[in-house]
Amino acid sequence: MYFYLSFLRPPPTAAASAVTITPQIANDLRTELKEDKPTEIYYTWQHAAYTSPPTKLTTYKPPVNTYKPVSIPLPPQAKPGQCWRLGLFAPPARGVLGRLDSLAAHVCGVWSDGITILGSPNGGKNDKQAAAAGKQTRVFREWQLGLKGDVHCAQTLRIVEQTSFDLDKKIWDSESALPLIDENTVLNAHLWTLPAQTEPPEDEREGEMTSPTNDGANADAVVAPNIEIHSKVLDWDDVLPAWVYRNTDGGPAVDVDLVMQVAADVTYNTASFPALVKTLRSLLQPTGTTTPPPLFLLAYKERDASERDLWAMARQEGIWLDKVDVIPGHEQGAGEERGEESRPGATEIWIGGMGDRALAR
Repeated sequence: MYFYLSFLRPPPTAAASAVTITPQIANDLRTELKEDKPTEIYYTWQHAAYTSPPTKLTTYKPPVNTYKPVSIPLPPQAKPGQCWRLGLFAPPARGVLGRLDSLAAHVCGVWSDGITILGSPNGGKNDKQAAAAGKQTRVFREWQLGLKGDVHCAQTLRIVEQTSFDLDKKIWDSESALPLIDENTVLNAHLWTLPAQTEPPEDEREGEMTSPTNDGANADAVVAPNIEIHSKVLDWDDVLPAWVYRNTDGGPAVDVDLVMQVAADVTYNTASFPALVKTLRSLLQPTGTTTPPPLFLLAYKERDASERDLWAMARQEGIWLDKVDVIPGHEQGAGEERGEESRPGATEIWIGGMGDRALAR
């Protein structure tokens, strides 16, 4: 399990004076608050390239202040018409930008969406305008990519979440753990290798990549701002559509070789297992040009023991699954080593496929 800072009461889209929020630190499903010890929360403001020095906001101590609103003054440098965003983080993190390799030890920070500065209260006129603007509907989380000690890593993973109570519009633990997968550990150390990919000529690289999603049209609100590829809905109850094997987006039709299917948090609805297994079997069947057959990479966190039925159902359909890594959660702490033994709150990494395992090695 990981802990996430969130806005139980989101900030406004516009403000003329102080911004009032209600912070929360909870698990991904927002069902367990961080109650192990008091947690200091700091805030910072950001506009363009400027980020204000961190300032302590409050100490989070459920149930004493679980629903207590707090006010944050606007930055003194803010000018009317500017757009600033508000960030929250908790030590030992030094800022909102986190590190993926510290998920088990740090609380995941959060950025608000932009807050438009309306100027001085002006006799209450601007405050009324700010109130009429409404609350924000999305937040952002950012992590620096790369392993600990990699001073050359400058890439940032940016995740967009909706502030609604719909859990399918928020990041879940297994999805947070996916970027932590170490190719050397998961693939090479366990003898799995990916087929070499041939780069197309420069003049043939235009167009969009198609990425199937399985949460229906509701997923588009989150997927669209999170990835710079084209997403389509893959309905588990239907036969595989033609676009799975033939990309027609952004240019001439191109045959697609499925190399690896990546999934996270697809086991929460046990009633959908028959449809899920049927879809996996179709996706993992080797096509005429795919050598070796496609692989299946699953990030899984147990929430109910009944979810383990998926493995038996998969074996009955000829799908093999091997656990190749375990990524610790907050329950284990920062010093816990990764390994193959499952622990409460940890995310398991599985690799699977159809047919002879040797063909995938």
